[in-house]
Amino acid sequence: MSIPNIVFVLCDDLGVNDLHCYGREDHHTPNLDRLAGQGTRFTSAYASQAICSASRAGLLTGLNPARLHLTTFLPGRKDMDTQRVLHPEITMHIPLSIPTLPKYLKSAGYSTGFVGKWHVGDQPGPADHGFDVVKDGQAHNSIPSDTEGGKSEYLMTSQALDFIEDNREQPFALYLGHFTPHITYDAKKHLIEKNAGAFEPVYAALIETLDDTIGL
Repeated sequence: MSIPNIVFVLCDDLGVNDLHCYGREDHHTPNLDRLAGQGTRFTSAYASQAICSASRAGLLTGLNPARLHLTTFLPGRKDMDTQRVLHPEITMHIPLSIPTLPKYLKSAGYSTGFVGKWHVGDQPGPADHGFDVVKDGQAHNSIPSDTEGGKSEYLMTSQALDFIEDNREQPFALYLGHFTPHITYDAKKHLIEKNAGAFEPVYAALIETLDDTIGL
C-alpha cells in the first residue's frame, strides 16, 4: 500500500464559525466547503490550549501544553501589579528532547516541509525539529494587490506548491502555517466591496482570500 501524502494547513486565530461549511452564511469559502464535503468535518473537536503558541506546541508534540510548560503565546506577558494571580513560568521553545510530528514522519520515510508561521520559539526552529525544507514567513503582512492578499497568502501558497512539486516522486508531509486571519489584517479592495453585506467586510474578504489560495 502506498504511503499517503500529507498537507496540513493551520490558520492563525480562525474562528470555529468563520467558514461557510460551519454555518457562516455571510462568508464565501467554496474550496474549503468542497474539502469538508469530500472529507470529514469535526464538530466536537477542541484545541489543546485556546491560544497561539501553546496550541501549536500541542499539535506538534501530541502533549498537553501544561506538560511542556508552554501554556501561552510566546514570549508571554509580564506580570502586572493589577493582576489577581501570577502567570506561570513558561518554556520559550519546544525542547529538542521532545519528539515532534515531523521527526516521526521523517522516520516513516516522508520528506518534510514547513512554510509560514512557527511561533514556538526562534531557537530551536523548524529545521531542528525535523523539517527538511523551511520557508519561514517573517514578513507576513503584505499590501493587497492583484497577486497578493493582506497576509502573504499567495507567497506562502507558492512556496508550498514548490515543495509539493519538488517532492512529487516521494512521500511528503507539508505544514502550511498561515498568518491569516490574525490581526492586523487587510484584503483586496474588490473583495472587500464584494463582501460589503457581511458582518465585517474586510474580515470576510480575508477569509475569502484564504479560501482562494486553498483552491490553487
